[in-house]
Amino acid sequence: MFLQQIIWCNAFLHNGISGGTLAGIHSISNLLVYKANIDALPEDLFSTVQLNGTVDFGGNKLRSLPAKLFSYRIYKIKALYLYHNLLQSIPSGIFCNLEYLENIYLFGNKITRLPESMMLGTSVTNIFLFQNNIDQISGAPFFTGRNDSEVKLVHLQGNPLRTVEPSAISGISESGLIILYCDFITIPWTARAVNISCVGNTYTPVIEFDDYAARSLRRSGFHCSSISQSSNCTACAVGTYGSEKADGCLGCPRGGFYQNEVGQSATDGGIACKKCNNGTFVMNGEGTSPLSCEVCPDGTDKSKPAEYRACFCLENYYRTYRFGQCYLCQREGMKCSGEYASIGYGYYWNWSYTDVNKYIDFVNNLKCPTNGVPQRHTIFRRSPTNGS
Repeated sequence: MFLQQIIWCNAFLHNGISGGTLAGIHSISNLLVYKANIDALPEDLFSTVQLNGTVDFGGNKLRSLPAKLFSYRIYKIKALYLYHNLLQSIPSGIFCNLEYLENIYLFGNKITRLPESMMLGTSVTNIFLFQNNIDQISGAPFFTGRNDSEVKLVHLQGNPLRTVEPSAISGISESGLIILYCDFITIPWTARAVNISCVGNTYTPVIEFDDYAARSLRRSGFHCSSISQSSNCTACAVGTYGSEKADGCLGCPRGGFYQNEVGQSATDGGIACKKCNNGTFVMNGEGTSPLSCEVCPDGTDKSKPAEYRACFCLENYYRTYRFGQCYLCQREGMKCSGEYASIGYGYYWNWSYTDVNKYIDFVNNLKCPTNGVPQRHTIFRRSPTNGS
């Protein structure tokens, strides 16, 4: 059986993948298994099938790759997506039969070291390794050993790199580009004319990707704009992050959050923002450093994180603005709990029906504790007056 494309989802693979999952299939042009909750691949998964084009296992829970996964034939994979898994290492020689491989996406894992000659035998030109835990690069992991192919781009930003040995530059083409954080790193002198782009808070390079890769990057801390058959992508700026649930970059929410690194991404509906110190918050959101965090206003509990407001009110205090100060509950007949005021038994409030609805909307906003707080109804502009 010859298949043009297979797309697997979590529902289809609820029992996982076994060695016989692809039994009876001889050739697949595109195998797309994005975010299918897979935590392991059997060593003989591809033993009887030819793979062509794109293979995508991104967004799963893979902790390791079988060393012989691609050892059964010369596969014709051109793009391999293994991003946003839990990989800590790459087996030596695992890619040597991928002669046609041009692009490999390993970003968003927990890889600490790269094996010697990792890309030997491939035709890879673009390697994406950003947002891992790589602190040193030695040997020649980017050397392909081919006269007709050299690596043109290595994307390493978001790694705690301290040392890049001279041998690691071999395999990267003259005028090739390495993108990384340059703080505290030792970069070797080399006779090869390799360009190094230092990613920082004010500059991130624009890179051209095909549309399929751009769709993945939009969920992974990048902003991409379409141009003809491809897209120009750049890392999300400080104060923002990428999300699987959004097409592009989202600003860090108002409250106790900031982001001082570029190209950050969130998974599983969370946010990729750092927390301000206890008792501080960012009034307008999109904080870019700890200095963006200001002290929470009067009447708030400054001993705890601000979360999605200007800190929580102290006990027996209420507020009329989610990002404003809190007031002591002093009036006779008022009860204050959960940051809002309500009326005690035997008392009434003197306001119009319209005001009642507005206050109910405001209270419902205060009760929303997490990300996704609506921007409407964060303030109630009229304080109720009570009577008996």
